[in-house]
Amino acid sequence: MTAAVLAKQMMAGLSQTALTELHDTLKALSQGGFGDVSTVFGKLLDGQEMSAALGLPEGTAALLYAQAHARFNNGHVEDALALFQALTVLAPSGKDHWLGLGICLRLSGVFAGARLAFATALELEPQCPAATYHLAELAFAQGQLSEAGALLVAFSGLPETATKQNLAAEARRLGAVLGARR
Repeated sequence: MTAAVLAKQMMAGLSQTALTELHDTLKALSQGGFGDVSTVFGKLLDGQEMSAALGLPEGTAALLYAQAHARFNNGHVEDALALFQALTVLAPSGKDHWLGLGICLRLSGVFAGARLAFATALELEPQCPAATYHLAELAFAQGQLSEAGALLVAFSGLPETATKQNLAAEARRLGAVLGARR
């Protein structure tokens, strides 16, 4: 769930008095040296991503993603995890941010979080072979063999892309192991 969605849900049930008090509090925080909190919150309510609401320079998310990817490739999973977490807050519409987060969480043994991250990536791009494969592998690791099999069938039915081709050998291996366990 994005910060904008959370902000709108938070505001939905507030009375006019509560809204006025919230606005006054945010304005006081802004004047107290905490940045322009009121404006940022308003931008979130207007549907902007956190990076835009904070006024971060264009390309900030791409730079952070490159850093996260580099840290991951150098074996620094915890560092990469922190960067991917920040990316999912700053730019939650980035499918690759959620994939990176999911992979780091999976490697850290946080299966529920990994499942949520992969599912979010799949929600952002329903034909995503990487998210589908990683969900299948995770289901297999958790002993959910029927779900893993169904996800592998879904993977095989996805359009041929470079990502699917890169994961095809792993998907075949997983399918062979899955078939041997059934």
